Amino acid sequence: MDRRSLLKGVAAIAPAIAAGGIATAADAELLDLGRQLNASWKAETDFLDANPMCSDEEFDAFFQTSSAIVARIEALRPTTPQGFAVKARAVSWCHSGEAVDLSTHTGQPATDIRLVNSIIEDLLRIT
Repeated sequence: MDRRSLLKGVAAIAPAIAAGGIATAADAELLDLGRQLNASWKAETDFLDANPMCSDEEFDAFFQTSSAIVARIEALRPTTPQGFAVKARAVSWCHSGEAVDLSTHTGQPATDIRLVNSIIEDLLRIT
């Protein structure tokens, strides 16, 4: 294949890559981990709903499963909006599904913290 043909091929698929239509290996793994987290989190919340007075030990088994998935998500670098959305979902899990507001840790929210909160909210809308 000559250089011109290669460049035409890259130009043809670039919009699909930019639109998130082609997931890299890391994003494919992230998307799978996102599905695993959703299932694990649902099992976690279903258990808590059915057993509101459960012991810490009983709940910990569910928590550890989700925590291990989130640790794997944390280690990967996304390349598509969907991959970033999985990371935002992991942040949401860390906050028990409540609205993510990082300004509570810093007092008065600075612009950067407000932007981070906004990015997380935007990414959660993708999932």
